[in-house]
Amino acid sequence: MSAIIQGILTRSLVERVYRRLVRPCIEQVLDSGATDGKVLAIVVTATKEITLWTPDGGTLFENSCFLITNIGDLTESKYPLAEIALKKARVSAVTGLPTSKVPPQYLLYLDTLYWGSAVIDGIVAACSGVDPHHDEMFSYWIAAAVQAEAKAEYNRYLRANADFVK
Repeated sequence: MSAIIQGILTRSLVERVYRRLVRPCIEQVLDSGATDGKVLAIVVTATKEITLWTPDGGTLFENSCFLITNIGDLTESKYPLAEIALKKARVSAVTGLPTSKVPPQYLLYLDTLYWGSAVIDGIVAACSGVDPHHDEMFSYWIAAAVQAEAKAEYNRYLRANADFVK
């Protein structure tokens, strides 16, 4: 069973927003030399109230993610960037907090000690590959863009006089 329930927030919405709006901006910053790295692992999911994923629910956390991707070759890093981004996203999905705000007592066995995620109205984005403050900045860009498109989708339903999300 998939951990994602179909609604306004979907994989296709997230992928479209990432590809069209956010990735070009992130690539431009990475290419500019403003960060300490040029590769980035990216995960987009949501809090458990949206995806209904729980650690004891029997499905892998990855199944609750709308997007797992990267910019650049992750093997160029000495760090397991994809795993770190997934762990940041999981911590934020469970706590509802960006990793920079998670108290230490919330961290569980094998959670990452790195921070660099965002949570906006239940939308979770996590990045790993550059310094934590830029990981967090990119995460907020992604979460804000996804939130904006979810609101636009909601408004399309209203303009169509829909009674329910379909």
